[in-house]
Amino acid sequence: MIMNQSLLSILSPLYNADFFKNPTQEVIQTFERDGILVLENLLSKEALKTLETEADNLKPEAYRSRSEYNLYVLPPDPNFSPKSPRNRLFSTTKGCIADDQIPADSYLRVLYDSPLFREFLSKVLDLPKLYPYADKLSPININYYDEGDSLEWHFDNSDFAITLFIKACEQGVNMNTSPMFAMIATEMRIMNVLGR
Repeated sequence: MIMNQSLLSILSPLYNADFFKNPTQEVIQTFERDGILVLENLLSKEALKTLETEADNLKPEAYRSRSEYNLYVLPPDPNFSPKSPRNRLFSTTKGCIADDQIPADSYLRVLYDSPLFREFLSKVLDLPKLYPYADKLSPININYYDEGDSLEWHFDNSDFAITLFIKACEQGVNMNTSPMFAMIATEMRIMNVLGR
C-alpha cells in the first residue's frame, strides 16, 4: 500500500468525489427516515481484499473479551427488578484489534482520515464539524466474531457509528436498527448529560 493514498483511490466505481461533497437529498432523507445509511459496495474489490488479508493477518493478535451489559449500556436501575427489560443482561463475546495495532498505511486509516468522507458524514448527520476520536485505542477497531460469539442488541452510547463489513459471514448475521430507537437513545444520552 502507498502512504497518503486518497479515499477516491480505494472506492468502487459507484462512488466519486461529487457523491461525498454533495450528498443528495435522497441520501440525507434516507438517513433521517431510517436512522441508518447503507453504502453498498463502497470500496473497490481490490481494497476490500487488501483489508480482508490485513484483518486475517492481524487476527492472532486480537484481544478476546466477554462483557455483560443491559440494553442501554448503563448501570442497572434499582427502580426496576433485575429481570425487567431495563436491567436484563446481554452478553458480547468477540476478538478485537485496537487502533494502535492497525498499520499506519491501512485502507481503514485512509477512510477514517479522509477529509472528504468526514465532510460527507458532517452533512448527512447535520453536524457542523466532526473531530477525530481522542481515545488512542477506539477510533478504528477490527472485530472478529467466531462461532458462538455475538454482539447482542443494545443502544449505542455514541452519537453515531460506522460499521464496515470486510468479510461476509457464513450465517447468523442479523443487524437491526430503528430510527425510533435511535431517537430514544439520543434523548436518553441528553437526559443523562443533563442529569435528569
